[in-house]
This record gives sequence, C-alpha cells and structure tokens, in this order.
Amino acid sequence: MPAKEEGVRRRERGGGATSKKAKTPKEVKAAKGSEKSKDKESPEKGEESRREVRSLLTGNRVFSRVVLIIGLLFVVYLGSSKKEVILASRKESISKKQDVPCSKDYDEDQKKFPDCVPKRCCRLVTDSAVTESEAEFLQKFAKTALSLGGGAGGVSILDLHSGALSNGTQFINFYKVPEAKKLLTKKVLSTYQLIKMKVQQLVETQFGLKPWSLHLTYPTFFSQMTNKNPTENPNDEYWHVHVDKEVYDDFHYTSLLYLSNYGDDFTGGRFMYIDQDGVNRTVRNTVIPFEGRVSIFTSGSENTHRVERVESGVRYALTIGFTCNLDSKISDPVLP
Repeated sequence: MPAKEEGVRRRERGGGATSKKAKTPKEVKAAKGSEKSKDKESPEKGEESRREVRSLLTGNRVFSRVVLIIGLLFVVYLGSSKKEVILASRKESISKKQDVPCSKDYDEDQKKFPDCVPKRCCRLVTDSAVTESEAEFLQKFAKTALSLGGGAGGVSILDLHSGALSNGTQFINFYKVPEAKKLLTKKVLSTYQLIKMKVQQLVETQFGLKPWSLHLTYPTFFSQMTNKNPTENPNDEYWHVHVDKEVYDDFHYTSLLYLSNYGDDFTGGRFMYIDQDGVNRTVRNTVIPFEGRVSIFTSGSENTHRVERVESGVRYALTIGFTCNLDSKISDPVLP
C-alpha cells in the first residue's frame, strides 16, 4: 500500500491531526464527579436565588405599605373631625380672653339695643373675679339646697328667682320646703347678689357697655350634674351641642361660676366651645371647671358649646344670664 494512502487511513482511524486527545480513565472519572457536584449545587443556588427574590418582593411590599399608612395618617390628620385645645387648664390661675367673630344672631337686636348688643364677641375666663371664700360659701349652700329635691336624671337645678327646684321629673317650690327657710339666710342672699354684681361689672367692662343697659335675666340658676342616666326629660341630656341664644332667646351674655373642681370632685363635665378651623376640623376649645373660676361669653352661635357628660362625682355651677332687653329683666331674690 502506498505510504500516502496509509497515512490517510491512519488519520481517519485516529481522528486526524485536529481531533481531541483521548481522556485517561482518571480524567473521565473526575469529569463525572464534577458533573454530579454541579447537579447537587444547582438546586441549592436556585433556592437561594428564589429566597433573594422573595425577600426583595417582601421588602418592596412592606415599604409600599408603610408609605400607604403614612399617607393615610397624613390625610386623617388633615381631615380629622376633632381637635382639642385647652383654653383654660386647671393648673393655672388666669385671666384669659379669646376673640371670635360675631355671628349674625344679633342683627335684629342692634337697632333695639345699640348700647348693649355685642359689637365684638369673645370668651373670657378669669380666676380673680370671685374669692375662694365666696365660692366655697356658695358651694355649701348649693349642695344643701339641691339635696332638698333632686332630679330623676343626671341634672338638678335650683332657681332662687322663681323658686324652681328639681324634684324627680317635676319641679317644686323651694320656698315652700320647710328646711329652705333655715338655709336661705341674709348672708346667702348678700353673697349671691355680690357675686352677681361682680360678674355683671366684668361683662360691662369687657364689652364696653353702659351700666344701665345690661340686666339680669331668666334663667339664672344653680346646677348639679351627675352620671345618672337621663329620663324622658330633654333637659337631662345636658351634653348636647347648643347655642344659648337659641335656647334662651333673651340671652346676650352668658356667665358661669364653677363651684367644684374637675378631677377632685368629678370627672367628665368639661366645658367645650365647638369651632371649625381652616381644614374643616371641629376644634374643641376646652375650659376646665375649677372652683371660683368665672367663664363669660357672648350668647350667640359664635360660641356654640357643650358640656361633657359627667363620668363620676358631682359637678356644681351657677349660671347667670344677662340681657339687653329691659322687658326680660328679673329682680334679685329676697327672703320669703
């Protein structure tokens, strides 16, 4: 056989000069081991990758939820229906005034009583108009006098001008109760009249009124509030939002003398002015009742308010109403 042909055949049998070199048995075994190792590592690496993806997705969801919650809280803050501001706290001895725009409730009265009807409206809280001894004396009288009757619901009143005293679901005449004669002394009446005069002068000074233009009016009364359940008498539900001038048409100025202490004598029962702010929230400007504290305000809808329902204890106060209408004037109480 020619040498050239023999060379060709040898290249065909051996794979030619460019064929890969045959692997030894050790190399074949090592290659198989490497493939098995790769087969084992692949599921672990795949699971690890899946965990990383899941972690990333979970992190994104948590972050999205946090952003959503923060956004909702911000919206709730802006659109919250209630906000409370303490106008007068229990701890401070104050004389504070808050001006408010007058409502249109006085428009018809402006021509009738030009020297008296509010031209500017406000809220005043002071702890210096009535002395501590005066307030304590009047409180003792109120407690004893109201105990001679007592409303069936959570509120009882005593009106010394008319003699009306709560008794169950009705009223009785305080002056016809035998014990009343012993209670209603000259000192009681003189202290009552003195406090009324002090408060009236404070109203006249703060609002620039002529002394002869302002008059005491009905109803002026002591009140006792508890947490007893209300009866069918609507007056028992004293905690509803209201406007004094709508309830008592002749009221132009309202004053309150607190005769017990929030926190010590009762809980609940705080006084709240109900306002609206620039983002349509209801703002509760709160006055904390404190023995001897006097609160004065114009009686129109600019001073819409409510009293919290008493939660425990007993809350005592004296409400004194003033009017510009001479025809609605009431006289000071006298001994029977």
